[in-house]
Amino acid sequence: MKIKYWLLGAALMGSGILSACRMGGNGTKIEVSSNRYEYKFSARYNSDITPGVEQYINEQIKPTSILNSQNHRVDLAVILADHTNFNIKSSPGRLDIEMNKKDNTGQSYTRVNNLCAGIRNFILSQPHEKH
Repeated sequence: MKIKYWLLGAALMGSGILSACRMGGNGTKIEVSSNRYEYKFSARYNSDITPGVEQYINEQIKPTSILNSQNHRVDLAVILADHTNFNIKSSPGRLDIEMNKKDNTGQSYTRVNNLCAGIRNFILSQPHEKH
């Protein structure tokens, strides 16, 4: 019986370690926080994939396009066509999105949450080695 608990504990620890490596072991770190008032998404990743992250975001918020600067730096308050509004701050290898929930509808919250989940999936699907 003790062996079963030990194996279960080892398996859980192993999956936690793998998850931590995936999220932060090679420079990639993604954090999401949400409370009654605000939603925050923060990502640090290989700066080589910054153009891909920008392209993904622009595809998701069409017809609005906010990330098209040559130096890949943005600090904006964004209002989309459906009145979803949020703040975005981006530089190579860094992205922060913040949304005030009281200034948005539930549908807007879902849209931003889905956008950030897609960004997370995009970042984690990319090679993590720094060049």
